[in-house]
Order: sequence, then C-alpha cells, then structure tokens
Amino acid sequence: MKKRLFLSLPLAALMLAGCNSGGEKSGVIDKRTDNFNASNNYSLKLDSSVKTRGGYTEGNFGNANHMEYYRTYSKGDNYTTLLKKNDIDINDSAVYNKADFSEIYSVKVTYATDSKLKFSYGNDKTYSNTIELLNTKDFITKEIKINKSNYIKFSAPDSNVIIKEIVITYNSKASPKEEKLTYDGYRLKLNYTEFDNLVDGETREIPTKVNFNGSNYTVLETKKFTYYSREYLINHYANSMADELAITDPLEVASYYMLFHDFPLNYGYQFDLIDMDLYFKEKNLRRVQKFSRTDGYAKAIPYKKNQDLTYLELDFAESDSYSYNAQRGTGRIVVWENGFDGSGYDNEPVCLYTDDHYASFAEFTNCYSWNTSFDAEMNYTGYKHSVVKTYTL
Repeated sequence: MKKRLFLSLPLAALMLAGCNSGGEKSGVIDKRTDNFNASNNYSLKLDSSVKTRGGYTEGNFGNANHMEYYRTYSKGDNYTTLLKKNDIDINDSAVYNKADFSEIYSVKVTYATDSKLKFSYGNDKTYSNTIELLNTKDFITKEIKINKSNYIKFSAPDSNVIIKEIVITYNSKASPKEEKLTYDGYRLKLNYTEFDNLVDGETREIPTKVNFNGSNYTVLETKKFTYYSREYLINHYANSMADELAITDPLEVASYYMLFHDFPLNYGYQFDLIDMDLYFKEKNLRRVQKFSRTDGYAKAIPYKKNQDLTYLELDFAESDSYSYNAQRGTGRIVVWENGFDGSGYDNEPVCLYTDDHYASFAEFTNCYSWNTSFDAEMNYTGYKHSVVKTYTL
C-alpha cells in the first residue's frame, strides 16, 4: 500500500469561518464532478522548511517540483506570506506550480487572512476554476478535492495571506502535457532603412489606424515623430527646459524607437541621467538598462540565437510614484535589438510591453497597438508566443 501524507490537526483547526458551495464537510471542499479514482498517491508538503524570497523572483524554486513565488516572503514559522496588491502591482501575489505535476486531485492548505484567499486550478495556466476561501483570524486547514488538474495557484488580491502549510496530492509523476494556447497577432514591417545618419528635425510617420481586409490593408491614420540628437539638446536647450521633447507614453516610446532605432531624449542610462534635470523635470526622466542575459524571461522570447544577444529595458511610469533612481515600478518596454526568429521577422528590432514586471509580454504591432499578451517569466497568461502575420508597408 502506498503511503499518503496526513496532517494531524486539532479539531478547532478544521472549523470554517464561512461556507463554500460544493458540499463542504469538516473543512473539506469537494468540487469534483466525476468519479475520478487515483491509481497512485504522491504527496508534496510545503512548509517553513521551504524558503521563499520576497519581491519579483527569477525562478526561486522551493523544491524539485518547481513552485514559483510572486511577491511573497517567509517569516518565522510560516511557509510564506502573500502580499497585498498595491497601486503599482498588476497581478496578485501568488504561489503556484510549474509544469511538474500531473493529475492533482487534492490540495490542503493551512492559512490565515483578514480578507480572502483565492485558489485557482485547471488543466492549463488559464486556471479556469476559482474558489474563494474566506477570512479567518486564526489558522484553519481546508482540503480542496478537485477533478484531476495540472496547475494550481494560491493568490491574494486585496489582503495579506499567511500560509503555514500546503499539501498537494497528485496521481502521476509524469510531466503533464500542457495545452499551449496561441494567439492571432499581426505586425507591420516599417519601410525605414536609414538609421545611422539621422538629421535633427527629421520626421517619420507610424500608422495609428489600419483597416485589414484579408491579406490586404489600408493605412487610415498616421502619427508623426521628430528625431533630435543629444547634441541638439545640449546646443539648443542650454538655458531652458526641454520637456516639450519628452516622450513618456509606452506606445509613443515604442513608436519612436522603431522609427529611429534610438530612445527619446528624456531616456538615458543610469549615469547619463545624473545631469539630465538641467533639461527635463524629474517626473519626465526615464531609465534605460541594457542586457545580454539568456536566463529569466529571455527563455520565453524567440530572439535570434545566431546573433549577439542584446536587449534594452525602457521604463515607463505606472503611477505618479515613479522615480528613475528609486521607485521604478513594474512597467517596461523591452527592445530586442536584433529581432526575432520566425517567418516574417528579420533583423528589425521588436518591442515588447510588460506592465507586470516580466510576468507577461505583448508585442508592438508597429502601428500604435499591442498584440495579445503572452507568457513570459511568470507564465501568467497561459498564451504562448506564436509567429504573427507580417504585413509590409
């Protein structure tokens, strides 16, 4: 007989602070709708022996089954604390599994919260089913019996949740076959080819409204952008502010880069921004970083593998609290300078948008819009990047 991990808890810990639908008895929520019988009993216990890191993580796996943690921290004898969402957070804090469980059919959690704890599950990372566990000042344990699912997630949308223990019981050690959800996207290939000899005051246009009809399209509206060099800024704004030249909207930043292969004048690397308050108000200054890493979210990006890997991160402000040297927030335009692999792509840069600190990305269409968000470091959307349909201007 296979061994199963049971918890020995006082009766009071099984009492509920509220009722959930689905036939709940003695702290058990039964959401099963069929007669699934497991042929195996495999259990994983997560408690204070599993350490978590706070903040935005880069694969801080808690165990061999690859649990991920988003905006959490560990404290004292507790397993983890899910942090309350604040003004700059797009996603809920969460703890969830990567693709190493198959046919999960029971999840037991010991928790306390002043509001509610969300439990989501499903066969893919869209987490099509959600249960809300109600507030309790004292720690209680609840077991959720579900139909065989491959993915689970505990998240806290509007409160701090302290989790003392999670026990996951599943049927198979085989990696589940994840349904890779793709999206239908498009991209216009811009017809500008000269980027080395740009002249100050040169204007270029990007489509902002396009009508598609099958494989044909018509550009209905465009927006003009004007290029200015750093030398122009120094020579023409020595004794005055240049905030009229600042570009801060993410769509405009991506448009400017694609038209000129350079970032706006109010953007700069950390040390270049030290004296930029002579030209721009601090609220208009934005930071740029350059990377060539292949780990983290780069693993989800179809960048060209046969060229030097370089990509830029250009900040944008998600709230008024943004500061280029302090509170940088979660918004980034990430520019892959040498393009993507795949049909329709070449060496032209590709701009991606993320407002959740690399949890998900959306590709710039080169016509003043973003495609559907796809999975990045956090595998948040359930959608995978697929080759978009490319139109040539």
